[in-house]
Amino acid sequence: FAAGMTGGLAFVLSDDSFFDEQLRDQKFVDYMNGESVSLQRLAPNQIAAREFLTNTLKSHVEQTGSVRAAAVLQRLDEALQRLWVVVPNSEKGNPLLAVQTLQDASTVVQMSQ
Repeated sequence: FAAGMTGGLAFVLSDDSFFDEQLRDQKFVDYMNGESVSLQRLAPNQIAAREFLTNTLKSHVEQTGSVRAAAVLQRLDEALQRLWVVVPNSEKGNPLLAVQTLQDASTVVQMSQ
């Protein structure tokens, strides 16, 4: 995963249905290209990234009617425990990933949309 990824961020929900039946004992990190990207979890104080993800999921549900995205939104706190953020080396300074106050976060989210 992420071979050649040079920009943006990928939010990946890792759960049992993500993998082929024969690979259930492997983890998402086993599929990642560690030379060009790193993985991280969202911390509670990465407010802008959480708002961006929530807004993106809401938009996806509105535009597609995705049952899966709606379920993730309904149980977002639980889903965040299984969510990986794939960060290309070029995006390590992305303002979405910074630790913010609520006021700072809303400015960053508006700029990202």
